[in-house]
Amino acid sequence: MPALIFDPALRTLSGAGQVLQLAATESDLLGYLLRQKGGTANRRALAVYMLGCHINPFTDLMGGLVTHIQGRIAAMLPDCGDTIARSRDGQSYRVSPAIVMHSACVRR
Repeated sequence: MPALIFDPALRTLSGAGQVLQLAATESDLLGYLLRQKGGTANRRALAVYMLGCHINPFTDLMGGLVTHIQGRIAAMLPDCGDTIARSRDGQSYRVSPAIVMHSACVRR
């Protein structure tokens, strides 16, 4: 799996000589997941961060956004596999270890 470099300042995801410009919402979601321990966040916490409120557990706004981002990344790098995986129970998401934060953006 190729390494993908996420740069939140530029809102880009790059790898294999390709650069994907992310929308603000896409960048926020990816950045939030990368800052979480193990790259994992539950759906409710993600919704509060992204939307500023709790969501109905039967509404899958986050799932739609994750699927959208995965589609854009897969179009750029078809061999990258699942970049954001959903847990079996559907209540949390985990970002692939292949995606790393740009070194200038990592807190030391």
